[in-house]
Amino acid sequence: FPSHDTQAHDRWSISLPIHLIAGASIYFRAACLGHLPLMTPFQDIETWISHIKTHRISITSLIPRQLSRLTKFLNVSKTKLPSQLKYLLIGGDYLGLDLLEEALQLGLPVLRTYSMTEAGPQVACEVAPLSGLKLLPIIHTKIIQQQLFLQSPSLFDYEFSWDEEQQCLTLQSLSEKFTP
Repeated sequence: FPSHDTQAHDRWSISLPIHLIAGASIYFRAACLGHLPLMTPFQDIETWISHIKTHRISITSLIPRQLSRLTKFLNVSKTKLPSQLKYLLIGGDYLGLDLLEEALQLGLPVLRTYSMTEAGPQVACEVAPLSGLKLLPIIHTKIIQQQLFLQSPSLFDYEFSWDEEQQCLTLQSLSEKFTP
């Protein structure tokens, strides 16, 4: 997401379980940027919207299923999200074009994100709605024999492979394979 557009007074809502990488990463991203992360459970949408408004949340992250519930609620109730909500990061699963377009028509500040648990909390994000995913500046890629390799300070620097002769897993450093 466009971290250059964040301010010290921005507040992050943690609407995903923190025992999952997505929820925990919101806490760490907010803290690293000097922002205040607040727990905002998503079970009841009216309570969630009230919390967003009351605590002046400006950045939050949802999965597509939550976005679907939110858009249905907003369409039926004719409720609007508070204007201070600058970014609604959506990731964790496939986001269909119909749902994305519906959310944007409702004026939701949706930015699509992409992450892989094994590659860290976030790999790519849009900088504006429908701008297309862009790799984060700390992510470097390389394709070797039709395999995509990612390098980043947030990544585990080894790969596991099965050694048929020894009948065990072995660990090989990816640093030897990858030079950005």
